[in-house]
Amino acid sequence: MEEPQTQSVEFDVNLPKPKPTSLIAKIALAIGGLALVGAIAAVILSRTATPAVDPTVKVLPTDTMLVMSINTQSDQLPNFKAVADAWADSREANQIESALELAFIQTGFNWEADVVPWLGERVTIGLVDLGNYTQPIESSSLRGPTFFVVAQTRDRVKSDAFMVSVRKELERKIEPSDYVTTTLRDDVYRGIPIVYLTSETHWSGDKPVVNDTAAYATLNDVIVLTTSTDNLKKAIDAALDGKNLSLNANYQAVMNTLPGQTAFAMYMDFNRYMQAAMDLTLGVSTQRGQDAGDAAMKQQEQLQKAMETMKAMGGMGLAMTYEPTGIRFDSAMQMDLAKLPEAQRKLYEASYQAAANKIYESIPAVAMVMLNGNNPAGYLKPFFDPNQPDPFASFPGMEDESFRDKVAEFEKLVGVNLNTDLIDLLNGEFAFIMLPKAQTVSDAPTGRTDLPFEFALMFEASDAARASATLDQIVQAIAAQSKGDVAWQSLSGLPYSVVMIDGNETPVLTYGVVDGRLVIGSTSETLLAIQNAKQAPITGDATFKTATGLLPGTRVQTGYLNLQPLWTWIESQAKGDDNVGAVINYLSHFKWLSTGSGVPSNNLIRSEVHLAVGK
Repeated sequence: MEEPQTQSVEFDVNLPKPKPTSLIAKIALAIGGLALVGAIAAVILSRTATPAVDPTVKVLPTDTMLVMSINTQSDQLPNFKAVADAWADSREANQIESALELAFIQTGFNWEADVVPWLGERVTIGLVDLGNYTQPIESSSLRGPTFFVVAQTRDRVKSDAFMVSVRKELERKIEPSDYVTTTLRDDVYRGIPIVYLTSETHWSGDKPVVNDTAAYATLNDVIVLTTSTDNLKKAIDAALDGKNLSLNANYQAVMNTLPGQTAFAMYMDFNRYMQAAMDLTLGVSTQRGQDAGDAAMKQQEQLQKAMETMKAMGGMGLAMTYEPTGIRFDSAMQMDLAKLPEAQRKLYEASYQAAANKIYESIPAVAMVMLNGNNPAGYLKPFFDPNQPDPFASFPGMEDESFRDKVAEFEKLVGVNLNTDLIDLLNGEFAFIMLPKAQTVSDAPTGRTDLPFEFALMFEASDAARASATLDQIVQAIAAQSKGDVAWQSLSGLPYSVVMIDGNETPVLTYGVVDGRLVIGSTSETLLAIQNAKQAPITGDATFKTATGLLPGTRVQTGYLNLQPLWTWIESQAKGDDNVGAVINYLSHFKWLSTGSGVPSNNLIRSEVHLAVGK
């Protein structure tokens, strides 16, 4: 510090002695509050379009592992009006906006008068680490996450005046205390004036502990807030030296593939974040004593095994924009399959092949939900193949007896090998669908109350008949052991099998071979609807064609959701409930959703989500 330039004002503040567990919660709450302020800006402000390069990222250190950036003036973005007009006369939308404005007033400032005149286009939160909870240290030395809140300013005179008001508000709220002395100071670092707060705790018999609690500065056209002077200096160095996140290779590789004019953008260094989250979990456990620490060490070994699969993953990014039909999300994920163990790499390579989408011809046009992909064996084998890493080994409660042990016991009980007798056969296209329920269901008991939807899983298989026979063997063995709680029977007149529970009265599943595929559905009507789908397949439905027509032509996965039947059903179930009615009035403007993932290219997996919005 440059002592001749330092001024200090001392106050006492009445604060409770911090505890490790409560400190984590408070830090999370504080970050959530900062995110809320940014969300307010995104909802109620609008000026100009997003710049080509986000200036808020230029003050973040290169090792920032999580970034969330909000456009505070999104109504100038392309197609924003098409989305906003859907709620133009919505009482519920106005109530949400008023609530956000009121929440900001609680900070002691007025949004329109104090912030709008200077606030620029971006507000960003950047997270560098999750604190030092990974070490067995005293609670007084615990350090919370290192994060930055960065707000762009378009009028330095007005934003400087606002920051003076912020300082006065901080001074006003500090109260005397016998335990903690808070000092508000000024300094200059590399020609940049900075303001910071320190707290000195005084506990009986303990050595005083001095910590920074906050620091902020205005640097060029951004205001930076962080948790310490050291962190603030890192942000200043990042900006002045040109060594910041915007020049990080992974950041550029991911974010440069996404749209530039965004209402919201996010970046995560996936490996670093997951490793930090794991270290945080284990570190907090270690604080609780040696026994807990020993358990944590076992858990760490298992988590490290699980992390082997994640080594192939690098940065991931998300961007939210607007389009004529509504809201669009684009994502990109770095994934280098060559870094995976060979067995896993082969499974991923098989799963990331483009789906033929021939299965659409067997999906009825009335389907409300459809999700399809390729080679389900690639997703399932890690759970059932003993040659693959145990995916559940890191889960609490599975330390001494693995998921594989339980699978082996089950296979011995039913007399099948799940991997070879079932999973390996499911090597083609698959789909999950949801249909409106037929008016009558022949194999359901009279008077049964149920959801008005039917579900089905459809699998292309190298031997669908063998796969169905394996299911017969499994269910029959379970029924024999269930003492009457589960029953199996073939369905008279149809080549399907039915699984029943509750004293053999309630059918829960019907399965069989339909059009050469193994189909597992809710009822026989579900399977019959699939069998007759070629007369009116989903490819002929106008909503489906519009929704999926926005997706890339070559896709590994496709998802589709028609939301209107869902809103109608919820509303019918909540007649007279004003709260539910208000929620549905707001949500009913969302019409449908479609999503698709492309074939990996240049170690990047690209995905899109389209959410239709209308009156």
